[in-house]
Amino acid sequence: FFFFLFLSSTTSVSQTPSTVTSKDELLKNLENDGLKSGMTIWLRQPLRKYDGYSKISGLTKLTFIDADIAPEFKRIPSSKGQIVISVQDVKEEHTQLVLSTSTLYFPGNFGTVSGKIYTQDPKKITSKWSKRTIKAIEEQSVVPGMTAEQIRTSWGSPNKINSSAGPWGKSEQWIYGDFPDSTYLYLENGKLTSWQN
Repeated sequence: FFFFLFLSSTTSVSQTPSTVTSKDELLKNLENDGLKSGMTIWLRQPLRKYDGYSKISGLTKLTFIDADIAPEFKRIPSSKGQIVISVQDVKEEHTQLVLSTSTLYFPGNFGTVSGKIYTQDPKKITSKWSKRTIKAIEEQSVVPGMTAEQIRTSWGSPNKINSSAGPWGKSEQWIYGDFPDSTYLYLENGKLTSWQN
């Protein structure tokens, strides 16, 4: 099975991004940042396959194998390109994940993946989560009481967040998908209270 998954990138003031132009350069940058072939990683959030129809669940354990720039974008110099890694799951099936929709590499954060993977076993974090929450994440669903981190682990980052604050605390509306097929999640003081389609 080959899957392509999209990850967005973020940068901080202290980082100077550079454009990766070759597989060797990309592998060297990833290795300098600590991501090496054979290393175990866990997904921080569900990632979509390239076809956009299915996802690999958050908290999935994988082994990093290789990285490259997506070939379909090498032919188009004006395109942003995509950084692709090859991983292997526990059933030894190989999977390809798109780490970034851009060949911009951000030093110090695994080339835009630090918010998308764990490099340490996340059990220290998830051991405090309820069985109900873990089951919801495995099923890529949500349940009342989930925290923002748990929601992102189950559904990924929202398309948009609307927020307001007052004496009662902080209210947020997380929007997933595009209108008219949007789903709205409502959080009060960092916990999920309700949602609607």
